[in-house]
Amino acid sequence: MERDSAKNSKREERLGTPGLDGVLSFLAQLHELGTRTAILCPGGRNAPMVQALELIQKTWGWTVLTFVDERSASFFALGRSKRDQAPVLISVTSGTAAAELFPAAIEAHATDVPLVFATADRPRAHRGSGSPQSMQQVNLFQNYAPTLVDWQEGEVFPAWTDRWNKRTPVHINLCHDEPLWEKKPVEAPLPPLAKKTETHWPEITTVFPNFKKPLVLLGSLAGDEREAVENFCRWYQAPVLAEASSGLRETKIPTITHAADRVVRRWLRNNEFDGVIRLGGVPSWRLWRDLEKWDGAVVTFGRTQWSGLPGRTFTSGELTPWLERWQKTGARAEVRTQFHLDDKLVSEKRDALFTQFPKSEPALVRQLSIHAAPGAVMYLGNSRPIRDWNEQALLSKKFEIQENRGLNGIDGQISSFYGHAREDVENWALIGDLTAIYDMQGPWALRYMSLTTRTRLVVINNSGGQIFSRMFPTALFLNEHQNQFKALAEFWGLTYSQDLKTNAQHALIELTPDAEQTTAFRDQWEKL
Repeated sequence: MERDSAKNSKREERLGTPGLDGVLSFLAQLHELGTRTAILCPGGRNAPMVQALELIQKTWGWTVLTFVDERSASFFALGRSKRDQAPVLISVTSGTAAAELFPAAIEAHATDVPLVFATADRPRAHRGSGSPQSMQQVNLFQNYAPTLVDWQEGEVFPAWTDRWNKRTPVHINLCHDEPLWEKKPVEAPLPPLAKKTETHWPEITTVFPNFKKPLVLLGSLAGDEREAVENFCRWYQAPVLAEASSGLRETKIPTITHAADRVVRRWLRNNEFDGVIRLGGVPSWRLWRDLEKWDGAVVTFGRTQWSGLPGRTFTSGELTPWLERWQKTGARAEVRTQFHLDDKLVSEKRDALFTQFPKSEPALVRQLSIHAAPGAVMYLGNSRPIRDWNEQALLSKKFEIQENRGLNGIDGQISSFYGHAREDVENWALIGDLTAIYDMQGPWALRYMSLTTRTRLVVINNSGGQIFSRMFPTALFLNEHQNQFKALAEFWGLTYSQDLKTNAQHALIELTPDAEQTTAFRDQWEKL
C-alpha cells in the first residue's frame, strides 16, 4: 500500500507538467508564420496537441479539422496550404500514423509546399526497445523534410523557424510521457503577434538565351508571375506551348499553340527549333519526355527547385525582373508563320474528331470544359485527365487550375481537391476511376465545406488504367474492374449523376466513355 501511495504521489506531481506548455510554444511560433489551419488526426499520444488546439482555436482564430485517415488528411492539408498560400499544420499520433504522412511529404517537397508535420512520439528512451507504438521517427521523412525538431517534455521548445526555408515540409517530433492530458484548468493564452514572412527567391542574373528559332514552354506559374510572362511571350514572338497550370493557356497570346503539342513534337523531331526555354514548373506534356533524348539546348528559369531534366541548364529565381530586362535589352525570336499555319490546320482536324467521336474520353473532357463556368476551380488528376485537359479543353474560357504534379502520383487526389475548394465558385475535379478508388475516404472533408461551397467530383470510369493499354502489350497493367461509383456517392451523401448538369451542392458525376470511340479518337489524334 505504501509503495502504491508513493507511485500515486509521483503521478500527481506530474499532473501539472505534461507537454502542453511546449506544444503551445510550438503553436505560437506557427501562428507568427501565418498558420491558421490545423488538420488533426487524434490519438492517445498526441493528446497534448488536441488539448492545445482546443484551447487556442477560438482565441487565436484557428480552424481545426479532424480526420480519421492520416494519408487523406495530409493530402487535404497539401491542397489547403496551396489554396491559402500559408503553412498548414497536420498533427498525428505515433507509430504507423506518422508513416502515413510520407506520400504527402514527398509531394509537398517536390512542389514547394510548406506543410508542417507534427508527429507525436514516446519518450526517447523507448527508441529501439520494441515497446508498443514506438519506432524510430526522427528523420522519418529524410530529405523530404530537411528541417527537423526532436523535442521532449521538460525541454525548452527551440526556436526553429529561422532555419526553415518555408518552401519544403518541416518535421516536428514531439516526445510525450504520461499523463498526456492536463487535468487542471488551463486558460487559453493570448495570441502572439503575427510576423510578416515572405519566401525569397534569388535574383536571376543569367544572360539571355541567344536562340533564333526557339520554343517557349510554360509550366505552372504563380499568380504574380503570369502578367510578366504573358507580356514577354507577346513580345518574344516564339511559339508558346502552355500548361493549363501556367494560367496562360487560355490567354490570347498570338503565338500560343492550339493543337497542344502535336505540331511541336513533329517540328522538334525535324530539328526546326534551335532551343527550348521553359518558364515555371515541370510540364506534364509528353514532349517533355521527348526532350530527355533531344540533342538541342533546353534551359529552365523560374521559382522552382527542380530542373526536371538531368544535365540541362537550370536557374532558380524571380522571373518578373529578369524578363522585363530581357524585353529592354535582349533579342526577339524569329516569326514562325509556317508553324502557326500547321498548328491551326491540326487544331481544326482535331476539333472535327469531337463531332465524329462524341462519347470518347477526349470528347467528354472537352464537354466538361464547355459546361463548367468561367472562373471555376478545376482540379486535374494525374495520368490521362491532365493530359486530356491540356490537349482537348477549350482555349476560350479561363479556369483556376489546380493539380498535384510533384511526383505525378494518384495518391490523395480527392482529398487534395477538397482541400483546394473555394467558397462562392464552382469547384470541379477531373479524375480517373483508379484514382477515385485509391482515395475513397477523401469525401470525409465534405463535412467542413461551407454552404456556399459547391463541388463536382467527375470520375472518368473506363474500367481500369487504360492509359497503359497504349504503352504495354499486356493487360496486367490495367487493374481492370466492373465497379461503378453510385454506392460511393451514397455512402458519403453525394448526389450521384451520370450527366454534367446538376444543381446539387456536392455531386459525384460518373462518366463512362465508349471504349471503341476512345481508341478511334486517340488513333487518329496520334496521326495528326
